[in-house]
Amino acid sequence: MKAMETVHDLIEEAKLRTVWWCLCVFSVTYFISYSSSSMWMNLPISVLIVSALRILSNEVEFSWKVHQSVCRQSYLSHLEKKQLSMNDSRLSSVPSPPKWKRKIDSPVVEAAIDGFINKILKDFVLDLWYSEITPDREAPELIRSVIMDALGEVSGRAKEINLVDLLTRDLVDLIGDHLDLFRRNQAAIGADVMATLSTEERDERLKHHLMVSKELHPALISLESEYKVLQRLIGGVLAIVLRPREAQCPLVRTISREIITCLIMQPLMNLANPVYINEVLELILLFIKDDSPKDNVGDQPAESVHNADSTLRKDPSVNSQRTEIVDNKRDYQGTDKTLSKADDRREMYLDYDSQLDHMQPHPAEWARVLEVAT
Repeated sequence: MKAMETVHDLIEEAKLRTVWWCLCVFSVTYFISYSSSSMWMNLPISVLIVSALRILSNEVEFSWKVHQSVCRQSYLSHLEKKQLSMNDSRLSSVPSPPKWKRKIDSPVVEAAIDGFINKILKDFVLDLWYSEITPDREAPELIRSVIMDALGEVSGRAKEINLVDLLTRDLVDLIGDHLDLFRRNQAAIGADVMATLSTEERDERLKHHLMVSKELHPALISLESEYKVLQRLIGGVLAIVLRPREAQCPLVRTISREIITCLIMQPLMNLANPVYINEVLELILLFIKDDSPKDNVGDQPAESVHNADSTLRKDPSVNSQRTEIVDNKRDYQGTDKTLSKADDRREMYLDYDSQLDHMQPHPAEWARVLEVAT
């Protein structure tokens, strides 16, 4: 029964469509007859026109254009649209949850790093200049967050290093390459010639041969080249360990790079200088020797006095200060040995600190101000 109703509906729909098509074709043919009197020519053209209109109506959607009344906005309404809401993320000062603890994963190391960074921020940021500007503590906390995230990233990457391969393969290959390079250049210069040269002349000759063969490391060409190499290396490290938001900020990236390069890496490179290490050891030994208990200065053997005088002559920068120390000790020896010993120790500390400051060059004037202030 339902099938018969469906067929009947289809027949009725077909009749209705046929009538509509005939009416449309007849209407178009009637209008075309004003331009052409041939019925057999107008009829197929009418069928094509009606078919094209039917296809166009199915594919293209037509709608009436809505005309809105344009009213001129006031300046206050314009400002209201530009105002930030109270819940805007740019106004939020809530720090993001720390992720560096998960990367370090060691309570002892976390506590040590946290205490060390807090002391650095207190001495070099809060007490030095920031507390004189504002009592707010948001900026130091943000600095601390950036530093801890960077250290956490370094810690996470350090855990991925294969220490066995690093110690037994990479370092051995690196040392072997350096020894092979030295032996090749020594053979090019001549072993007999190298034996007759002083340490400075030998270094200059090796440097010249390495520069000619283009095997000299760029950091060894000059101090400026060393600074540029350190700058590039630190810039690459910061691009990896910093968070993407800080790494994409040129100001943060530049300030961080220069602080690490000039105040951390360059002094560490200066510590690796053999001349500097020898001078520091000499000052420490002199300090220990002068600080040892002495009952009578005049009872010292002539040989030890001669050795002390020759040592002082090697370091003329401290000769006058140490002579003053010995004179003071002789003056106060008969009256108060304890007071004399305390004064000598204070003088030696001052002398040692001044020598360290003199031997270790600072990369910038503002770094000197920091050290003097602390």
